[in-house]
Amino acid sequence: MGIVEAVTTCLHKYATFNGRASRSEFWWYFLAVNVAIFSSAAISTALSFFIPPAIAMMISIIPVVVMLGSFIPSLSVVWRRMHDIGKPGYHIFMPYALIFALGILIAIFEKFDVYYGGSSDDGVSGPLAWILMIPFLFVILSFLVIPWWLTRPSQPYTNAYGPNPNEVPT
Repeated sequence: MGIVEAVTTCLHKYATFNGRASRSEFWWYFLAVNVAIFSSAAISTALSFFIPPAIAMMISIIPVVVMLGSFIPSLSVVWRRMHDIGKPGYHIFMPYALIFALGILIAIFEKFDVYYGGSSDDGVSGPLAWILMIPFLFVILSFLVIPWWLTRPSQPYTNAYGPNPNEVPT
């Protein structure tokens, strides 16, 4: 699958969260979207030096529109890519769930720290801070696992999410 076919496939499956997406479909779409975002940002930045500020502010919205317009198709292709390796799509939210849980732990541990004689100004300190390093390492690890999963080859044959996209005739 080439870049044009990947982009058209992802845009045709704008909000399709079932099925599978091959590695080439995902990575070509990822490349095209990032080139579109960065080139629109570079062009709007370059133009801002030569046009009036009011117009430059309006043009600076273009990269944001590109990002917002590509959000749902990007989310759906990542979701389908996770299906392709046999994992549920919601696993892509794992790092954010861990960050939320870490925030709750920090808030709880800070209350314990203050209750047992610590200062509320310096946050979590002492042994409680070392205990918080374990979930923090899980957060870091989760941000590394997701890209690694996205590089894994497709599961051969049909899995719970559908047929292998590399073996389906188009």
